[in-house]
Amino acid sequence: MSDEHERGFGRGWHQGAFVAMLIAIFFMAVAISQVSPIRQTAGRLAKISLADQEFNLEIADTPYQQRQGLSGRPSIPDDGGMLFLFSPPRQVVFWMKDMRFPIDIIWVRDKTIVGYVSLAMPPEPGMPDDLIQRFSSPEPVDGVVEIRAGRASELGLEIGQAVQIQLPLKIRL
Repeated sequence: MSDEHERGFGRGWHQGAFVAMLIAIFFMAVAISQVSPIRQTAGRLAKISLADQEFNLEIADTPYQQRQGLSGRPSIPDDGGMLFLFSPPRQVVFWMKDMRFPIDIIWVRDKTIVGYVSLAMPPEPGMPDDLIQRFSSPEPVDGVVEIRAGRASELGLEIGQAVQIQLPLKIRL
């Protein structure tokens, strides 16, 4: 082989390795962004109104955020909680895995309450996953609200009642 041929092969190999490395870095970054619990949450609050009471709810609209929910937290404030968004509407099932406190779960479709669960209790510590109670929406929903246990009753919430939802501009449905 000539020196010229060897130099060309070497240069091409290095360029190919560099391109392969860039592609690998890109795919690693995409994979990490899909599963990382470190998400940008600033400005990710929705203002909602239930029976004229305003709440500032964290938005859970990614699969990771929806799996995590409020689990692992010590408590939530009276005017706090979480809003789960689903598009298109679907039948959903929630459970209380790793929850430390009871909550009310409010099922919403087209900004209307279609059902709710009062006082969904956390499981006993160490309870096997297959024994943890599941809560199913009564119909396909596009939103689920989790608030402090007892608030639905305190507010006199009823099926058919309107829910006012104000989302940040970035995620309007």
